[in-house]
Amino acid sequence: MDDNPIYEAMLANWGGRCPDYHKECVRCQAWEHYDGKKAALAGREWNFCPRCGKRTADLTTIHTCTPPQEKV
Repeated sequence: MDDNPIYEAMLANWGGRCPDYHKECVRCQAWEHYDGKKAALAGREWNFCPRCGKRTADLTTIHTCTPPQEKV
């Protein structure tokens, strides 16, 4: 069992996983989508800002850079 709000929302909205996977089942499709997103985010560098390239000192520090401003 995961301990995150997205997992909890999946359970609340879709219910638990079906005992057998069927590609036509929307519940199975929802859980498959969740698994794909979870796997994609598992390898992501959370201390790296894709916008400005800045790295934070550790994974517990959240970096927010200022979006580029248009020249007037």
